[in-house]
Amino acid sequence: MTVSASPTTHPVRVILWDIDKTLLLSDKRVNLFDNAFEELFGHPRPDDATISKGGKVDGQIAREYLALENSDDFDGYMRALNRISVEYYTRNPLSCVPGVPATLRATLDAGVINGLYTGNTPERASVKLTTAGIAPDEYFNGFAHGAAFCQGYSGNRLDGVPAVLAAFDPADVLIAGDTPRDYALAQAVGCRFWQVGETPIDDAAGIRVGRGHDFTGADGEGFLAALR
Repeated sequence: MTVSASPTTHPVRVILWDIDKTLLLSDKRVNLFDNAFEELFGHPRPDDATISKGGKVDGQIAREYLALENSDDFDGYMRALNRISVEYYTRNPLSCVPGVPATLRATLDAGVINGLYTGNTPERASVKLTTAGIAPDEYFNGFAHGAAFCQGYSGNRLDGVPAVLAAFDPADVLIAGDTPRDYALAQAVGCRFWQVGETPIDDAAGIRVGRGHDFTGADGEGFLAALR
């Protein structure tokens, strides 16, 4: 079901897409951060050490894993994580959220810049999208327009906000995401927000222009209508 806010007369020119649970279905099969930890330190993550990944950038999660060993080998951990991710997703591709490929094509046909704002590293973002059938060079013209904000090496999801504001007018931008942290990002940028999924998100700022379970049927139509 799509719920739309008041229409705007200013069309969207740039979409910054989240990846996990927005473009691609969640992967519960394996914890690649655990695998990178074990490769780097030679033993599994301790059973009593629980690290939540939700809403965090790759670099934040990596530093929490490194803290378990009092290690500062961030570069070594990220190299392992990227390599393991490329190998894993090449063998075990993710699936798109229903309706995503057609919606991406429709946005390109409408002259919109498809970009990314994700907590993944560029390496992990690229292999996830490519092996799922939505390769950046085919579906995300934003890579050529400076609209690929992959925050995986940073320490905080909002670290890329100044770069977004330097590149684009917030009035032109829509952020598509599925979590309160994606909403907070849209607030920080000062742009519109489209919600994917049913996670409770308080639209206190009045920036959500709509939401849908996925991008099929009325949900997909509502998303495209919100761009105009």
